[in-house]
Amino acid sequence: MAGDQRFAAKRPDVQVYQTEPLDQDVTVAGSASPRLWVSSSGTDSDFDVKLIDVYPMDYPNPDPNPRDMHMGGYQQLVRGEPFRAKFRNSFEKAEPLQPNKPTAINFDLPSINHTFRRGHRIMGADPEHLVSAGGPQSATIRRYT
Repeated sequence: MAGDQRFAAKRPDVQVYQTEPLDQDVTVAGSASPRLWVSSSGTDSDFDVKLIDVYPMDYPNPDPNPRDMHMGGYQQLVRGEPFRAKFRNSFEKAEPLQPNKPTAINFDLPSINHTFRRGHRIMGADPEHLVSAGGPQSATIRRYT
């Protein structure tokens, strides 16, 4: 999950939240524990919570630029962590989701030490992927704020 994350925000199965451009540097250090409220018409789903540093649109490209990188709007992955819903209460005992019932999923992201610079944005992204023992399944995911 390294590299530019701009592709993710364009996907229909990704929910993104971002700040306005920051008026001062913001340093995030330590652990982060996001909590999602979700429901699914299926019995399991993978969630992948990401913390992303969004560069300003007028951010300069590197010079020299042999890879033709366009840094304006670049989305740098700061931290990301996948989580399978059936292990939300215990890794030892899987518990399927009850279809269409809102359920809390708590994440523990690895420690962070990152400074979001003035003019950048802080973005949170949450793509979901449906899973089943036989492979991907079709289901409807809902998130509650």
